[in-house]
Amino acid sequence: MAKRVLVILLVLAVITRFGGLNWGQGFFFHPDENNMGWGIISLQKTGDPHFYAYGEFPLLLVSLFGRLWPGGLSFPGAIYGLRFLSALAGTLLVLAGFFWSRWRCWRPVWLFPLLLIFSPGLIQAAHFGTTETLLTLELFLTVYFLGLFAEGNQKAGWGLHFVFGLALATKVSALAFVLPAELIFSYWAWRQKKKAIIALGPFLAVILAMVLSPIYWQNPLAVWRTVQYESNIARGQVPIFYTWQFAGTKPLLFQLQKVFPWVLGLPLFLAFFPALFLGFKHIARFAKTGWLYLPVLAWMANLFLWVKWVRFTLPLVPFALLLASWFWRGFFTRRRLFYGGLALFLLPGLLFFSLYLRPDTRWRASRWLNQLPPGTTLLEETGNVYLLPLDNQNDLRILVVDFYHLDANRAEQQKLARYLPQADKIVLASRRVFANYLPLAERFPKAAAFYRQLFSGRLGFREEKVITPWPRWLNMFLGSDLASEETWTVFDHPTIRIWTRVKKD
Repeated sequence: MAKRVLVILLVLAVITRFGGLNWGQGFFFHPDENNMGWGIISLQKTGDPHFYAYGEFPLLLVSLFGRLWPGGLSFPGAIYGLRFLSALAGTLLVLAGFFWSRWRCWRPVWLFPLLLIFSPGLIQAAHFGTTETLLTLELFLTVYFLGLFAEGNQKAGWGLHFVFGLALATKVSALAFVLPAELIFSYWAWRQKKKAIIALGPFLAVILAMVLSPIYWQNPLAVWRTVQYESNIARGQVPIFYTWQFAGTKPLLFQLQKVFPWVLGLPLFLAFFPALFLGFKHIARFAKTGWLYLPVLAWMANLFLWVKWVRFTLPLVPFALLLASWFWRGFFTRRRLFYGGLALFLLPGLLFFSLYLRPDTRWRASRWLNQLPPGTTLLEETGNVYLLPLDNQNDLRILVVDFYHLDANRAEQQKLARYLPQADKIVLASRRVFANYLPLAERFPKAAAFYRQLFSGRLGFREEKVITPWPRWLNMFLGSDLASEETWTVFDHPTIRIWTRVKKD
């Protein structure tokens, strides 16, 4: 019976992780994916990725597979290779969740892995060719192997240090959970009088990290400078145009409002609070269980950074689902109530997965714009917002302005003054600029004034077309793009807003 359940779970995991990996219709809108993809191309050509924000392990692994491909990987092939790796890690996370349930003797054994499968946040991360799904898997395996070792499984100690090596080669920020986990492990190993693994385990983890991410010793100065720069961005010490959404925000409150309802799904998010209270009460009774989750609590320090992106929260999602599944199976014993609530919990993930089976909103917007009369003039945002992939068969005239730097760049102000009278339509390719700059009108008065006049109609345009990833009534399950943290929507399912001129100046 358990084998059948496992097969069904893995089939569902493969479908929801690998289905729709070609999202974007051949266009690649995720900046981190693009950076890593070009890193792979550089690695193939020069042996150096020239990209040091992450560890080299994902790049090296995809590059090695690329050597088996005739002529090596192209840039699209590198992106799809990275997405395949994320999807594989997402599937392995479900497998690890199943074995966790068996280890803890939870019934039903499929409940926790099923919640993992249909978590909107985990589905999205598995479709991004970035490091988040790998880090999530590695943190979960860290806690899993720690628990096994605490119960006397000596092989789990070596498995734990193998995971440490993978994690450090994936991203330097993995130190946030590797170091506390190593301290806990060393204490338990010392009590069990396992001195050999205390000495050899960390050494083997470091060697493995160096082998899987050779850039650490090939170009340590470049890695260190990049880590410092990224750390300064994360702490808000370096003002970057794509972090202004976090100005004035409160740690934890921001994530509770704009991250967790989306990555968990709103129904499960609402049910999570009693589970959180009772779960911590349960953990506090058992010292060993409490120590087991110290790496998770250490990772939670990321929630207090200046930047509060979804990717910093994602490794916590499996543990939130652990609490939710523990609460749900223990307190709702009536079959109808149990399965009715479960169906409600799974619905957001199922609906969100359908996103990758339908045309990208940017492609749909481009198809609509390509039907406009020849010579129509479009005014678009540029900067960190990607231009729409127009084939321009109708000889559309496209004018671009960098609204991110409008207030600081006089040349952009002059361009806007020159282009605006010529524009027949204004295209906002995502909420990324206006949703952040309107609340910061004192800091960005010119950009805020433009959007305020556009939305009020005083600019002489009216909203003609809004292209959403799903019907608006589904927002009750999937949320509005304006209410979430921006990276939840802008990479794979932005809402496109098109304005048309109603009168000439």
